[in-house]
Amino acid sequence: MTVPTPQTASAAVQLPVALIVAATHASLGIGRAGTLPWRLPTDMALFRLVTSAPGGSTASSQPAVVMGRKSWESIPKKFRPLRNRVNVVLSRTVTDFGPGTHTFSSLSQALSALSPTPPPASTIPPVSSIYIIGGAEIYTEAFKHPATSRVFLTTVYADEEALQCDTFLPDFRSTGEWEQKPTADLRRLLNDLECHEAVQLIPEDGDRVKENGLEYAFSLWEKRR
Repeated sequence: MTVPTPQTASAAVQLPVALIVAATHASLGIGRAGTLPWRLPTDMALFRLVTSAPGGSTASSQPAVVMGRKSWESIPKKFRPLRNRVNVVLSRTVTDFGPGTHTFSSLSQALSALSPTPPPASTIPPVSSIYIIGGAEIYTEAFKHPATSRVFLTTVYADEEALQCDTFLPDFRSTGEWEQKPTADLRRLLNDLECHEAVQLIPEDGDRVKENGLEYAFSLWEKRR
């Protein structure tokens, strides 16, 4: 297990944290029986592009994706670890998820160790950005972390009873702490992150994408200052 010492944690520079997630419109359902309750190719393409975007990073640094054990296990083996990203898996029981992964027992411990300029003794490579990618428990904890400042939300408009979601996000939209930004801001941010291909997936007018019998829309939420 990759465990930072107190000196490592204090020396690391805390990067802003972003959540990236697809959820139903009304109840913010995100999963069913440990899997995604939908197949949304454009959303998956956006996820890949955003979480692997260089974002002005140096050649030696990469974005980090932080996930729980169940989220890691839900990724098909042929895609693990996720390419061009620092893969961080959180688990209180498993200490090693194989080559190309870094394991921590808690979210706060992981975030303390992820830095663009890690100490020489750190086994974690330089990180350019941090994305929380699931599951529900990790998302819930991330919403409470002071470094979390942004949510890339894919809102799925569907018959929620038919989807039968059994896993949900906390309704951050109703707390007053978060503000939905205009679609133009989302597109501008993606350009700033050097994620130009992803910009092409975002309808300029905020219209919904229609795939596999479902409609969904991309949005950006930022924490109010």
